[in-house]
Amino acid sequence: MTGQGRERVWVYAIMVAAALLWVVMFRPFYSGDIRLFPDGYSYFHWTKFYFDSISAGSYPLWDPFVNWGFPVGFKIRFLGEFNPLLLIAFLPYKLGVPYPTAYFLYAVAYFFVGMFGFYLICRRLLPGRWWACFGFILLLFSNLGIAIFFNYCEVVLLVPGIWFFYFWLRFHERPARAPFLGIIFSLMLILVSYMPFYFITVFGAFAAAALVLYATRLREIFAGYGQFIARHPVLIATGAALLIAAAAPGYITYRETSSTEFSYVHRQADSEDSAVTTGISMVNAGSILGPLTPRKLFDGLRYTDNYLSYYFLSIIIYPMLLMGLFQPLSRRLVICFFVPAVMMLITLTDAAPVLEFLYERVFYFRLIRNIFYLFYLAVPFVVLFVLLQWQVWWTDIARRRTAAIWVTGCCLATGGMLLGCDEVLPSQYIALGLFWATVMLRVSGRLDGRDEIFWTGLIVITLIQPVSVYRHYLSNVKDDRATVYPRGTQTPVFFYQRPRAGQDPDFTDDVMPENSGFLEEKFAGTAPAALLQQQLPADRLSAYTQYKIMLYTNAAVMDPKRIAWPAVGARLFEILPPAIVFEQDAAAGSLSGQRPYVARGESPRMTVTGFGVNHITLHTDFPDRRFLVYNDSYHSGWRAKVNGRVAPVYQANIAFKGLWLEPGENTVHMRYGSRWLEICYFLLTAVFAAVMVLIAVWFRRDRGSAACG
Repeated sequence: MTGQGRERVWVYAIMVAAALLWVVMFRPFYSGDIRLFPDGYSYFHWTKFYFDSISAGSYPLWDPFVNWGFPVGFKIRFLGEFNPLLLIAFLPYKLGVPYPTAYFLYAVAYFFVGMFGFYLICRRLLPGRWWACFGFILLLFSNLGIAIFFNYCEVVLLVPGIWFFYFWLRFHERPARAPFLGIIFSLMLILVSYMPFYFITVFGAFAAAALVLYATRLREIFAGYGQFIARHPVLIATGAALLIAAAAPGYITYRETSSTEFSYVHRQADSEDSAVTTGISMVNAGSILGPLTPRKLFDGLRYTDNYLSYYFLSIIIYPMLLMGLFQPLSRRLVICFFVPAVMMLITLTDAAPVLEFLYERVFYFRLIRNIFYLFYLAVPFVVLFVLLQWQVWWTDIARRRTAAIWVTGCCLATGGMLLGCDEVLPSQYIALGLFWATVMLRVSGRLDGRDEIFWTGLIVITLIQPVSVYRHYLSNVKDDRATVYPRGTQTPVFFYQRPRAGQDPDFTDDVMPENSGFLEEKFAGTAPAALLQQQLPADRLSAYTQYKIMLYTNAAVMDPKRIAWPAVGARLFEILPPAIVFEQDAAAGSLSGQRPYVARGESPRMTVTGFGVNHITLHTDFPDRRFLVYNDSYHSGWRAKVNGRVAPVYQANIAFKGLWLEPGENTVHMRYGSRWLEICYFLLTAVFAAVMVLIAVWFRRDRGSAACG
């Protein structure tokens, strides 16, 4: 085996070993011994909901299980659900692998896809595989992976962002089809994520710095791009069409949540006009100042909790940073400094004037709520900045005496910062001391020609503090109660009665606190449902909402602007007639004193014959005319057919759906949204997969220029 081949095997072996160490360290989350945290737990359930829905042949447009039902686009967008790599979880799940295992297989694997993308970026910007491996380890054992268990949305944004910059570097070096399509695919993944504007902000800072610093080369650079465009007009047009298609689901969701029919707790708090529009006070609440201060970089890591997800890097980063502080600047260094610096200024929120300026002048800053995501996305630039700086210092290592003094001084300065703290882990001092000793051996010449020993030792030293901090983190969060992950049915099932918490394995306290099926503190749903929940006590209301279907003999009109809430409560709590409607043509019926028929299960009079997340089909047989109330939230997007004929759907009992049925047998089919929209979304999923396969094929054909690992 050649020297290059031996180095490649050695580097990859270390990367695999480090990845396995990382996976094993967080095993309590996989088993449920430590619960996922609120947003991480939401992703866990939303992904299962998505898998179960598409398994039943329905692309989820509506969630009938939470908050009495609501348009689900706002929730599904968080998953980046068109990502072909979701197959990493979906296929094992459908083959019988327990869902928790399948989910974590995907979540962790997707995170590692991003980390490997960073390794490839380092291979192009740094001198060799060892440098790239070192960068991979530094980023892997940082704060970034905590988001898997705390807020997976950050990972969904991070991974395609990393690969975008990798493909852009490849395209910048030599414009070709494969990296261009890689750029398009990365942007497609970003566009179908929860909020692509985070990436746009990071890329905007990057582009601004690059345009200024490379101004003298812009003509040459854009000439190369222009030649590529001229050679591949069909590919350019196809790329533009793909981006428009990828942007469509987000636009549809924005329109959906901008409707007055949709209610969201944060929008109500800030009086905003869309569920994805946020007031400045809510944005300011996402400042990094609370979770992150200069002192917290070193102090009190023994007591760390989920604030660790905001920022954390190995202690050896800081002497490395100091060692390169007075080295000559390069354009790359300036860019890698500028991007995180701008993101930090923005995430300081009201402690600096930058965010307020942008909030007032750049429209999409009104859409960003978790502003601290910006700094999360900037962490790879921090690592690159340190490595590029250290590389500059390392090239001057021939002046060994000066280098020895400089290393010692920087390590002493870092040690002095540690001494000024109250609570410092022993691992911080140990790692710092061993780092000094290892670098001193290198500058003394004793490790010349022995790169494997030097880099392996340096990587092991890099891991000392993060492993210690992760152990304290796991110890500190283990007191949160363990989670019994859902292992129930794999398809959406209709309940005549809403299950109570713990009654069904697919529902937990976090998803359904009681049989009302309503989450007050995290409410996102229809405005009528929010109004009803706010006006009537949930414990009393659940006596009514626990039943999904009722059939009244009559309905009476109530003025929606003058709702008599005591009368509404009296009718609903005791399930008394008549049904309440707001439209005059919906009021009709006889037998006003007869209680409604309440469906508690299948019967000859009423049976649900078909159910999916977006539709329900039922059969009724009553001798008299009945007003069917389906206690699933009312929304104008619902349509109904009775015996194949279109029937009007009315807002009934304040928040729910109702329609009239004639005497005798009736087949009722109700659907939310368009079946064609579902088909388009399935086709878009296939397009994403096809683009990813095409990228792989084109890179394989161009293997000579693509090989860099």
